[in-house]
Amino acid sequence: AAYVKAVLDLRKDSPPDPAATRRLLERAADAGHVRAMLLLAGLHASGDHGLTRDPQAARTLAERAASSGNLRAQVLLATLLLDGETSAGDEERARTLLESAVRAGDVEAALILGNLHASGAFADSSWDKARALADYAKTAAAATNQQRFEGNRLAERAERGSLIARMTPSEARIGAGDAPMRLVIGVPVPCETCEALLLDIMPKLLASYVAPGLLALDLRIVQ
Repeated sequence: AAYVKAVLDLRKDSPPDPAATRRLLERAADAGHVRAMLLLAGLHASGDHGLTRDPQAARTLAERAASSGNLRAQVLLATLLLDGETSAGDEERARTLLESAVRAGDVEAALILGNLHASGAFADSSWDKARALADYAKTAAAATNQQRFEGNRLAERAERGSLIARMTPSEARIGAGDAPMRLVIGVPVPCETCEALLLDIMPKLLASYVAPGLLALDLRIVQ
């Protein structure tokens, strides 16, 4: 009842009394209500609805909820472990939690883990691992339409990253060597923000300047 009352208060148009809401959620959490732990952890993590932002309190609550085996709690704890400054072992523990949730069929965990691999978060991260998790999110029976959309985006990101990685290892030139202008572009691998370069800027440069022989592009892969 305390949890339900807190949820209803948070849905009101006017801001609720943060102290009263916190007391209600703490009462439910102390009684072992996992959803209350998750909601209170989320509020502490974000500082929303007038509650003080307290990452450590958020982690403690997520730990309690995750110890019950709740998949949502495992995913929340993993994201909190990766948020802000991380201590030794936080990244590997977050990965273990996410992989466990994926094995149990959690689509959100697959998307988070896939994007981490696409960002090169771990020593053995690869585009193939990111693509496999994207494919799972796209086809999982439990996936929502939004999650399938996110899976498509992750798959596209993996395909672009894989394409860049397969380019000439250190350098490739597009255009005639005697062009009056030369532009050197360094492309980091993986590249999280290269969509504008690959889909907008490069095609315009190729059509407008490289094709007429006015410009040569030197593409350099930065590992």
